[in-house]
Amino acid sequence: MEPDSCDHFRQLVLTLQPPPGLRGGDDQFRQHPTADAPAAGDLARFGIYDRETLRVLVRDIEPQGDLSAKLTLIAEAPGVHTAEQGPIPPYDPVVTAPLSLPAPVVLGIASDARVMLVTPSRTLIDRVIFSLQPIAFDGATIHVLYRQQGTSSAWQTATVQEETASAVAIIGLQSGETYDFRLQYWHPNHFASPVTAINAYYVIGRVGPPEDLQNLSLAIIGGQALLRWDLAADLDVQFGGWIMFKPRRRWTGPCGRTRPRWRAPSPATRRRSGCR
Repeated sequence: MEPDSCDHFRQLVLTLQPPPGLRGGDDQFRQHPTADAPAAGDLARFGIYDRETLRVLVRDIEPQGDLSAKLTLIAEAPGVHTAEQGPIPPYDPVVTAPLSLPAPVVLGIASDARVMLVTPSRTLIDRVIFSLQPIAFDGATIHVLYRQQGTSSAWQTATVQEETASAVAIIGLQSGETYDFRLQYWHPNHFASPVTAINAYYVIGRVGPPEDLQNLSLAIIGGQALLRWDLAADLDVQFGGWIMFKPRRRWTGPCGRTRPRWRAPSPATRRRSGCR
């Protein structure tokens, strides 16, 4: 078949309806080949009409039992016919691969008390927040898998608490544990992205030490000491923390020298935001 004469195969799409009383699988019902049907050795063009197509040689046709056929096709390789006239051109697959999403780029991870969450029911929740580089695809979602580091247990799908174009926050992990993570973009109209691996990440949560007291001041009022400081930024301290004091008493040692002595720490008996 001449190369330019295979355009009419674009209409070779047949819908078979069995006659009344016959089922599609009955041997009596067969579709007779048409004059336009390709035969072994023909040059044909396959693809979506008015879009990209692939020119191939039909090597073999194997009829199947469900009124279909299995075709073995070989790329036309037109450069072979002119190989003696010059260098063979590079292979052109003709069909363009669909766009795929880029792999997630993790810019940073936070899991300390600054990113913890207190619910209206006064429940303290650990979170892990991944800062991501935005991608140029609208409608993509991020999926996160996790498992404890150093184990062969099955990967679990993380619960996404919040997701934006530049960050994703997950919950359900335990403070003080080390995890491996796998991040991947999904989109209904594109192939999924390659997987980004984050290994051996330690979830800090509520096990991290709180920040030092800021702007601590002392005032003596009526024989009592009034201590003031800024409200702690750590949510776990606000939620259930306390302040420990070590009063120091001076005493006179041998040779008249004065030495400090620290008492055992004791918790504050009354607590109020910003002062004790």
